[in-house]
Amino acid sequence: QNGAGMRWQVPQGDRAIAFDTVLTGPSRYRMISRGASPLDLWVLWVDDDFRTAVVGTPDGRFGWIMDRPGQASRDRTAAAREILDFNGYDLGRFGPVP
Repeated sequence: QNGAGMRWQVPQGDRAIAFDTVLTGPSRYRMISRGASPLDLWVLWVDDDFRTAVVGTPDGRFGWIMDRPGQASRDRTAAAREILDFNGYDLGRFGPVP
């Protein structure tokens, strides 16, 4: 449902950055941050068991691969990178596959 809010938490070292989003369409969110311009985020892919997800901005300048804690795997990471590449993201800007 459009307008439904959701709080996202992104790990950053030993802490997490939290931000609020508003649902703008299927798999589409707008990040709301006080004092900053809104940022659109698209969920590009999620594996069947919701362990790994790929999220990015529509313009391709920012994207990331999210794994549930302890759920990372080489095959899903490879699939996530393929999704980013297919959608035009510069894989050279992403870190190496662990």
